[in-house]
Amino acid sequence: MLFLALFAFLAQAGEFGMQLAGPGPSGTLWLEQTWEFANWSVFARVEGSLPLGFRRANLKLAWNAGGLSLSPELLLLGNVRLDVFLASSFQLSTTWQGGTAGFQVGSKAGLIALNIAPTPLLIAWGALRWEKEEFAVEFDLDGPSPWRPSLTLDIGPLALNFGSTLSLTLSQEAGACAGTSGIQISPDPLQFHSLRWSSRNAQFQAFLASSGQAWWKVQVTKDNWTSSAFFSFSAGAINQAVFELRFAF
Repeated sequence: MLFLALFAFLAQAGEFGMQLAGPGPSGTLWLEQTWEFANWSVFARVEGSLPLGFRRANLKLAWNAGGLSLSPELLLLGNVRLDVFLASSFQLSTTWQGGTAGFQVGSKAGLIALNIAPTPLLIAWGALRWEKEEFAVEFDLDGPSPWRPSLTLDIGPLALNFGSTLSLTLSQEAGACAGTSGIQISPDPLQFHSLRWSSRNAQFQAFLASSGQAWWKVQVTKDNWTSSAFFSFSAGAINQAVFELRFAF
């Protein structure tokens, strides 16, 4: 208890949370903390299952300077599996042809189950974006096994996506409400609609697709407390229900 009290006192920001999920009953508790020192930050999170079982612990150190970021990370799971990762990213923005151009590359490499059966992991990504007034074009590349390119064109409220999916979406916003309607052409034809309503202390979101998938989420914030409820449906039946309570300090 003394260690936890000191842990919370020394941190500059943190959160304590509880989650209950179903229909297969499960519960999660977590405590996370962040410390900031000039260009350095330290993030720690401990997560357990209810009633009181250890699930995972995460420790991440990050260094940021001039658009460059380096972040070593340790992840310890409840089965004593230890994962080690190093993430890095670089981003740069400038003006070009009267608009704003942005470039970002990153990677995450490491070993899964370092202390049991080490398995290498490598993830890489890159993005190039140019925007001017109500027009924007963005090219993304994720990989490397395999490399997956995608191209997005934003023309006012319209967005065209060419990649693993080919889709067209239309977004509108009016006051506290925002909505999106879209059509996915491939790989499977699909229509989808989403709605978001926000106020100073509350938010409601809903999603509906022609496949029968639907979900809604409501979230309320008061002082340092945030509570939320999430329900997902398929073919008229509840697939998942999630209730969360968070306290930020």
